[in-house]
Amino acid sequence: MGNEKKGKGGRPKMNPNKKRSVSVMLCFTAAEHAKLMEEIAESNCSELADYPRGKPKMREDRFIYNPRKVLNELEAIGKEAGAISKKH
Repeated sequence: MGNEKKGKGGRPKMNPNKKRSVSVMLCFTAAEHAKLMEEIAESNCSELADYPRGKPKMREDRFIYNPRKVLNELEAIGKEAGAISKKH
């Protein structure tokens, strides 16, 4: 009975490859911040920190599907079509 290991409890150790240990602090002008927030709003990111993490994957040679942008464009087309149909 004395040789049994007891669990320590608490959170298990994280995989070192997934552990985030580097912090980055950036300063923006008001215009740069507004542009950044606009890009984040148009992206699939739910949090501010997710956007820069995914940005290196968003190179010009890769196709990135952004459903929010497409849905916004479809909504605008629908509004224009409604306005045209009301005129006729």
